[in-house]
Amino acid sequence: MGSNANLLRSFSRVEPQTLSFVIFTGCFLISMALLVVSAGSFVSFPSCKSPASLSLSLSLSLSLSLSLSLSLSFSHMVVVVVVVIIQVLVFLVSAVNSWLSSHAASPVPGAHENFNPHSPDIVNQNENLQRKPLCDTSDRRADICDMEGDIRIHANSSSIFYITSSNRNTTELQESWRVKPHPRKGDLAALSRVTEMSVGYLSNNEDVPKCDIKSSVPAIIFATGGYMGNFFHETTDLIIPLYITSHKFNGEVQFLISDMLPWWITKYKLLLKKLSHYEIIDFNRDPLVRCYPRVIVGITFHRDMSIDPARSGGVTMFDFGQFIRSTYSLKKERAIKLGANQDKKPRLLIIARKRTRKFTNVGEIARMAEWEGFEPVVAEIKENQSLVEFARTVNSCDAMLGVHGAGLTNLIFLPTNAVVIQVVPLGGLETFCWADYGVPTLEMKMRYLQYSISITESSLVGRYVDQQPSEAFGVGADEEVEEQKLSLQKPEREKKTEEGADETNAEERVHDDSSSTITHATAKEETTETNKPNEEKIVAERSDDERIQMMKPPAEPICDFSNPRTEFCEMKGDVRIHGKPSSVVFVSPQQQSNEWKIMPYVRKQMENIEKVSVRTASSPEGVPSCTINQTVPAIVFTLGGFIGNYYHDFTDILLPLFMTARQFDGEVQFLVTNSQMWWFGKYQQIIKRLTRYEFVDLDNSDEVLCHPHVMVGLRFHNDLMIDPARAPNGYSMTDFTKFVRSAYSLKREYAISLREQPDRKPKLLLVTRKGSRRFANVPEIVAMAEGLNYEVVHADASFGDVAGFVGMVNSCDVIMGVHGAGLTNFVFLPMNAVLVQIVPCCELEAMATHTFGFPSMAARLHYLEYNITVDESTLLELYPRDHAVFTDPQTIHRLGWMNMGKIYLRKQDVKLDVNRFRPVLQKAMDLLRQ
Repeated sequence: MGSNANLLRSFSRVEPQTLSFVIFTGCFLISMALLVVSAGSFVSFPSCKSPASLSLSLSLSLSLSLSLSLSLSFSHMVVVVVVVIIQVLVFLVSAVNSWLSSHAASPVPGAHENFNPHSPDIVNQNENLQRKPLCDTSDRRADICDMEGDIRIHANSSSIFYITSSNRNTTELQESWRVKPHPRKGDLAALSRVTEMSVGYLSNNEDVPKCDIKSSVPAIIFATGGYMGNFFHETTDLIIPLYITSHKFNGEVQFLISDMLPWWITKYKLLLKKLSHYEIIDFNRDPLVRCYPRVIVGITFHRDMSIDPARSGGVTMFDFGQFIRSTYSLKKERAIKLGANQDKKPRLLIIARKRTRKFTNVGEIARMAEWEGFEPVVAEIKENQSLVEFARTVNSCDAMLGVHGAGLTNLIFLPTNAVVIQVVPLGGLETFCWADYGVPTLEMKMRYLQYSISITESSLVGRYVDQQPSEAFGVGADEEVEEQKLSLQKPEREKKTEEGADETNAEERVHDDSSSTITHATAKEETTETNKPNEEKIVAERSDDERIQMMKPPAEPICDFSNPRTEFCEMKGDVRIHGKPSSVVFVSPQQQSNEWKIMPYVRKQMENIEKVSVRTASSPEGVPSCTINQTVPAIVFTLGGFIGNYYHDFTDILLPLFMTARQFDGEVQFLVTNSQMWWFGKYQQIIKRLTRYEFVDLDNSDEVLCHPHVMVGLRFHNDLMIDPARAPNGYSMTDFTKFVRSAYSLKREYAISLREQPDRKPKLLLVTRKGSRRFANVPEIVAMAEGLNYEVVHADASFGDVAGFVGMVNSCDVIMGVHGAGLTNFVFLPMNAVLVQIVPCCELEAMATHTFGFPSMAARLHYLEYNITVDESTLLELYPRDHAVFTDPQTIHRLGWMNMGKIYLRKQDVKLDVNRFRPVLQKAMDLLRQ
């Protein structure tokens, strides 16, 4: 007991001092921590004007002073602790309330909310928000100004002012831009009807125009001039760019329209109301000064009838289609799916134009469609018909057929999986038509077919009877192409059914695609009788030999020179090929003696390739005798040109060879000039699937080979593209990719579906190049992609070992790389995979899309394109930012392909901005979830 009492007395003397010291230390640490937080609160919570933090500091100081007295009783020290805790709680409540008040969204009851743009806080925020230039004039089609802060619009003077503080440097204050807010930059005819606007800074010390109306929502200024009145231009120049620019605001944005056309507003009122919940302002007639917290002058344009997801925050043309159907309350989301239990007929909309490029036999086309099992609907929007009404008609259909023209723009109303059939007039318009309507159709998840008419199907034949097709329909014949009328021909089988339709069974009504297309070669020799008045003709009496000659059937032409890229001859009968002289002779009594020099390569302008002589003879006299007779067809082609470049191996040889040879199912022999053994070894899997016979090296053969069917040259449609309407057996790009996957025994037909397997990682192939246009920051790209849950494989194809590399390609779901030959590997990807092409600087988009974008979409892949900025190009290390290489790329392009390539293709590498690029890979992931 004594020891316990001593212990208690010891505690009563010592512990109060110790406890007081502990309380002092704790209060001191709490005080320091709260002072740091409270200092931050003055910055983070500017709306909090009460001296709560200062009061807290004083209270803590008082508490600490009390606690310093070591002689305080224990009960007094407890009171001090309680006081400190209360003060801490008061501070925290004050801080939370302050944070909530500063971050709460202000109510938006209307577009005209009061605020004070002159207040120092607003001006300071302006300085922080807008340090980049107000306007971006780098795009070739549209100038865009995007400003946040105190923006004032003085419509009477066509001026937009960005109000800034006077401490901004003088050079910036003097900057200004002249902008025409319509996306046809450089088109003087279109912009001649568009008001020019001035955009610039204005110091708050100057005579700032006072706000008549103050709005709390952003504003978008654009013009409805240009080519309005043409449905294609209304859609591609205004509707789609306006959607890209405004959809992210979810209606909380106001439109100020310059050069406003009342009829245009009426026509698209439903769409405008969907994009903006506020009154439309007629910019040119508005006397008021309007103030906004954000203003966008101009609307964002990517490509005609197209949206680039990498530049739109992941929004696609498919999203646009859904938006259109929602806006116009179109009920049909998906086209009909035909099957065994499907009794309904698919509806085919035939677009009947009123003026040029119209069908002259609409009734005949409609009857043919009906025989094929369609329910034809012939329509064109009438003068007084509302867009909504016509949109519903289009949406009720499952397929649409029309000649190239604005009417095909109605595809935006079609349901998903519908089919668009574009009929291409004469004039070499295939690529042009594909870009205008083929690509948008595929981007909106519909099917696309393209039919190129023959000369006999065009009304131009009657106007140019005596001219060769190359003269009548060549470059510079735009006016004639525009004035065409078309009469689509029916297959012979269908012509017969017209005479006895009741007796025709269902099998005879099957459409024969091959017979509906007349080749240019056949048409070239056809003549058309002109309607001349009867004239008395004096004709000399003909000899017996001449009469016999007239009784012979007309000779069919054997060579076609109409294709701008290739020459192609085809002969059936007695055909003799003499190896070393590179000579082909076609012996036929129907033929008169003639001779041509043929380039057996798909770039007929090349001069360093030896041509093959093709001649005709009416009798075997003077013709070399056969030393080897064959029973299978033969194809003569060369391995010169750009062979050795992986891309050109495919687009110049392998794909054209597939189109030419595949129809024979291996029963064909290849006769090759400029033979390269290594090339045959490299692609032996493909070659062995196309022919069961050894190839013949013509340059080293003295034999005279005789074949019953010979083709000189290869079929070619476009770079890495097949036009099914012109290809034997209707082959398409999907047929080609299936063929090469089969040739290399690649197992994956379809890419991963993240909807069905959400836990699996998609596999990403990063194509790294060894030469120019390589990635300068591969590890950073890999880390970013892995952070998005990709399994990343990065490799540069060893193009000698194709068989070894393509297996890895086929195992992937996404392939990405800078524009170059390595992207040709997309042909081995499984269907529904994603190709991401990185487009180098500067203005190489059109070339990149043509080279890999169109072909990959035709092969049923998803395609994404990312255009790098100047800051992502290593050209900045070679040229100053204000050099024409960056500021005026077209001057470099006009120097010719070689000079352009030296700069943009050979000197340039890419340092990808992974933060800017990240949404592209996120979009690719989204596509794999569909």
